[in-house]
Amino acid sequence: MKPKQIKQDPLASSSGVTVKPVEYRCPNPNCNSVYKWKNNLTKHMNYECGKPPRYMCSHCNYQSPWKSYVLNHAASRHPTDQINVIELSITTKKQTGNFVCPNPHCTRVYKYKADLTRHINYQCQKPPRYKCPYCPKESNWSGGIKKHIRSFHPQQNLHLLK
Repeated sequence: MKPKQIKQDPLASSSGVTVKPVEYRCPNPNCNSVYKWKNNLTKHMNYECGKPPRYMCSHCNYQSPWKSYVLNHAASRHPTDQINVIELSITTKKQTGNFVCPNPHCTRVYKYKADLTRHINYQCQKPPRYKCPYCPKESNWSGGIKKHIRSFHPQQNLHLLK
């Protein structure tokens, strides 16, 4: 995403020479979009380029990645109708999805892959790693046992058994 930078001549306005500003081109070879500002290129890449439209007009098949465009379209093309926008898909910058635990006896589903990895490494089909020294309470997380000890054994020392 390196911009094509052209140094501007400080005397350009007085000398009558026009100089092109910095251009940010979309790196997709099938896209010819060029932006003046880097943040606009970032939005284009995250929400437009190669992505299906996110919003649709409820009165016709007009679709856009931007809700405001659909609202403006509906106000101008369907002025007598109630304005409704249909959300077709949800996109976020961070890669999310339904990351399902591969264990057939487990039904856990996570939004982020890192959470699934933590589940597989420390929880799924694993015995609890930490035990309360004052009662039978067990947990896979040290923080869970610390919170338990503070809540249920406030007069006792805070230490864990592995």
